[in-house]
Amino acid sequence: MKVVEIHKLTDGTTVEQAPYLLSGLTHGTANNGQLYLNLEFQDSTGTISGKLWQANQEILQQVSELVGTIIEASFVKNTYRNQTQLKVIKLQRAENVALEQFIETAPMASDAMQQEVANYIQAIINSDVQILVQSLMTKYHESFYRFPAASKNHHDYMGGLAYHTICMLRLAKMMKELYPILNSDYLYAGVLLHDLGKVVELSGPIATEYTTKGKLIGHINIMVSEIEVMSQRLQMHSETQQEVVMILQHLVLSHHGKLEYGSPKLPMMMEAEMLTYIDNIDAKMMMMERALQGIEPGEFSQRVFALENRQLYQPKSDKQ
Repeated sequence: MKVVEIHKLTDGTTVEQAPYLLSGLTHGTANNGQLYLNLEFQDSTGTISGKLWQANQEILQQVSELVGTIIEASFVKNTYRNQTQLKVIKLQRAENVALEQFIETAPMASDAMQQEVANYIQAIINSDVQILVQSLMTKYHESFYRFPAASKNHHDYMGGLAYHTICMLRLAKMMKELYPILNSDYLYAGVLLHDLGKVVELSGPIATEYTTKGKLIGHINIMVSEIEVMSQRLQMHSETQQEVVMILQHLVLSHHGKLEYGSPKLPMMMEAEMLTYIDNIDAKMMMMERALQGIEPGEFSQRVFALENRQLYQPKSDKQ
């Protein structure tokens, strides 16, 4: 069984019985009425999609049982209308292969991420803000450092949620230095809590899907509720403490920036506005970096649906 890393696949490559994590499956019907499968393959270097044509209900059931496991896949990689395609020929369950080596992980060790997050929490001066944030981070400590930040598009790998959060904390620190008027306590708290609800919204780092609660309620409303419940547990009943609770809830509620992007409220504080920007910066930079992997200087990437269907250009000049 020969390992062929996803990031090394080139146009025209034929792969025979190579091991990958089967991380996703959907299906559709072709123009001729024939069922086909959309498959998502993953290893430690990335993900790639493929199609298994001329399927049937029996094949769909068999493949469904393989999602989240290591399979041996045979396929051909080619390009059609500037889009990469995998024509899957065959797949079957792999035996005696460790799952861990096929999971993409954050580019930072978990213990290092934990220490950096702890440092930012300690930098929060307001004791009410700090204890509320610390209590919520402690409650979801294990999941926070394992879960992805999304099911696809950005930071969709093990530890992606924590790494996305750390990158945003670093941006927040720089923005505070540039704009001293910002309240760093609220900005750091907003960064730490804005996506924490994804540990409930998503199923985990392997074959990530949305949970029932994630689909029906969503990570924003989940965390708003969690902030309220934790504040009651901590007996934060004074007028000042209740304002802290309300502000942290607003930061979470408004962090998508616009109503059409899923924010129940528009940002109504400087810290809330800044939170939307740094969240967007980090997510888009990660998507662009991934899209440009393997793109030669002077060439364009494939279109990226999550980036307004844009193609990205790789400059011929050397990186500075």
